[in-house]
Amino acid sequence: MPAPDINSNYYIMTAYGGWSPCIEGNNAHGLRPFPGSVLPNCSGFATGRYNERLNLGACTWLGSWNGGDFLVNGMAQGLPAGTDPVVGGAMVWRNSGDGHVAIVEQIISPTEIVCAESGWDWISNVWEYRTHYYNNGSWHGNPNYIYQGCLYPPGTPPGPLPTSAADFYMLFLEDD
Repeated sequence: MPAPDINSNYYIMTAYGGWSPCIEGNNAHGLRPFPGSVLPNCSGFATGRYNERLNLGACTWLGSWNGGDFLVNGMAQGLPAGTDPVVGGAMVWRNSGDGHVAIVEQIISPTEIVCAESGWDWISNVWEYRTHYYNNGSWHGNPNYIYQGCLYPPGTPPGPLPTSAADFYMLFLEDD
């Protein structure tokens, strides 16, 4: 899969003529590449990359949520999800703040994957490839980031979810 083209409409806000429903990326470190760019920001990047990989010509799936809210909101959109990462899927973590979301680009082994991702307060790149290793029920090196699951591309069979994510999703449905 080719690298993301951050100049494409997938990474530009709708208010600036792009396809992204997400907010403008953080510019505290001067990284935002141009006005209306949703980078750097994990949500803006993940929404753009997920739809870009599907070659939809629009940001049809996902949206402008905090990273940790992607699993429940994506499932509410009807996207399949599961515990195991799949190429093109959106990996979701919750923490005490906004959480994080990243797009699976490559599965190297059952315990090693490569994701494309971005982050709100990044200081050196608007996005990058990062390797994640499975360890003690998580795919994140920081124990404060609790793995919620992976949103699969449309048409992929769903799998089981971690208990915490399934319970959280059921609470989300009860609140609606």
